[in-house]
Amino acid sequence: MKKFSIYQITDQKDLTNPEYGCNVCTFMYGVGNAVTAELIATWYQEGLYELVAFIDANDLDDMYRVGNIGPAEQITRVGNPHSLSVGDIIVDEDDEIYVVAPIGFEKLNVEETV
Repeated sequence: MKKFSIYQITDQKDLTNPEYGCNVCTFMYGVGNAVTAELIATWYQEGLYELVAFIDANDLDDMYRVGNIGPAEQITRVGNPHSLSVGDIIVDEDDEIYVVAPIGFEKLNVEETV
């Protein structure tokens, strides 16, 4: 099994997209252009995402399943995570960074990790 690090933004009330000048949330990722991969990567680099859990799983799909329905023994909570959702960030053991997309996962281009 692999260990995946789970990052979430726990307080989304002040998130904005400067280009659109509106409040947004990570759940809007992949729906229109208000929240892009670049914006998610920027929020991650700025430290808005917090490490909330580690999940032991075979791959990304298995990690998503465990993060939503368990078993709880495969989850180590270090914060107060909600179930895995669109816009959450996953970092694998090889330091590859992914965002949960509306369908599947998309690899993020992040120059340096937090």
